[in-house]
Amino acid sequence: SDLPDEVKPVAAVACAVLTGAAWPGAPAELMGYLADRVGDHAAAAGHFADALGAAPAAERQARLSFALGRACAAAGQHREAAGWLVR
Repeated sequence: SDLPDEVKPVAAVACAVLTGAAWPGAPAELMGYLADRVGDHAAAAGHFADALGAAPAAERQARLSFALGRACAAAGQHREAAGWLVR
C-alpha cells in the first residue's frame, strides 16, 4: 500500500469497521465492536473483557467497562451487566 507507515494502523481499523472483517491478531476491543455490531453479544463481552484486562489507562478502562456492560445486557446477563455499568 502507498500509505505512510504512521497511517497504516488507523487505515486497518477503519477498513475493519467498514467491512466488518478484522485481521488475525486484531485488537480485542475492535473484535468486540465487530461482534457486538452483528449481534454476537456473548463474543463481544469476551473480547471487551480481554481488552479491559490489558487496558492500563483509567479512561480506557471506563470505556471498556461500559462496552462490556452493554454487551452483557444485550446478551440477557443483566446482573453481570449491572456490575460493569456501575464501575
